[in-house]
Amino acid sequence: MRVAVIGCGRQGAVIANKLLEYGYEVTAVDVNAGNLRKFKGRDKLLLDVKDTDRLKQFLKGYEFAVDAVPARLGLHVMQAAIEAGTNLVDISFTEGEVLDLQAATLSAGITIIPDCGVAPGLSNIFAGNACVRLAGVHTIKIYVGGVPVDCEAYNLCVNFCPEDMLEEYKRPVRIKVDGKIKQVAPLSGLEEIEFTTGEYECFYTDGLRTMLQTLDVRNLSEKTVRCKGHVGWIKTMSEDELLQVLRRYASMDIEDVVVLHVLGIGVDKTIVYSMVDFYDKQQGITAMARTTGYTAAIVVKLLIDGKIQMKGVVPPERLGMDEHLFDTLLRELSRCGIDVNIEVMG
Repeated sequence: MRVAVIGCGRQGAVIANKLLEYGYEVTAVDVNAGNLRKFKGRDKLLLDVKDTDRLKQFLKGYEFAVDAVPARLGLHVMQAAIEAGTNLVDISFTEGEVLDLQAATLSAGITIIPDCGVAPGLSNIFAGNACVRLAGVHTIKIYVGGVPVDCEAYNLCVNFCPEDMLEEYKRPVRIKVDGKIKQVAPLSGLEEIEFTTGEYECFYTDGLRTMLQTLDVRNLSEKTVRCKGHVGWIKTMSEDELLQVLRRYASMDIEDVVVLHVLGIGVDKTIVYSMVDFYDKQQGITAMARTTGYTAAIVVKLLIDGKIQMKGVVPPERLGMDEHLFDTLLRELSRCGIDVNIEVMG
């Protein structure tokens, strides 16, 4: 089976190499030749995805593809995939409303699974699973972040496009309170939080995405985890200064840890999904790339193998609502060295 990975940066390269391990014929595509060198396969293509006609023509040769481009280009690749009739798994975190593509995707007879990384991605899957595991889920809280292993040495680590990370600090945040969608300021809701790896702080970010429409839950929120003092440090900089800092950190190889904690509260029980993953020193792969890339690659495998039969735009929370898909995903993650702890209380 042939699959194309569009975008071969830190996450895209991990996805492409994992799909290669699964035994698929993989073509890695990027506008940057340096990025393509991260791919262990032979089939590499220099392509600017902004060249719409060339992108669509290329995609017509593939039944399955992965969208791992920066956020500003994500919707563009999705639209090209629809016109080409190519099934797509996406990690771009596009600003566009992907559910608006539902009719066109169904008409094309394909499947698009958006936001399929760690958060959004695994966070959605856990939230969807909570809604079928417990009766009357009324509150879901998500806490997630990629932080340096050594917060004393580094204030942050930047493991994806710096411009996209800047958007996390700028984009107005949507949460749900008492059944109503409410907009709050980014960096607000600051609180301290503790994981097995240390004490951190967290704040609201706009990562709920499709869950605001798909989950019948009265209270929904996501907070991003960072080293203590991070928000105060961020607020000392102008937008231009912050972007320069993010670009500098993106050029550094910093050992990171990803923490994810999803809390679902029902009428009589509470369920907690917890995951902690570390930088892979042996292969030089960040925890962010592992948790994002392996999740996406596993979902691609489930799609190619026919385990995912749904058509149209399929938000990842719907995958979590299928117990068989959910269990299969967790088993595959465990084979990658990523273990998820699930605890039901009450």
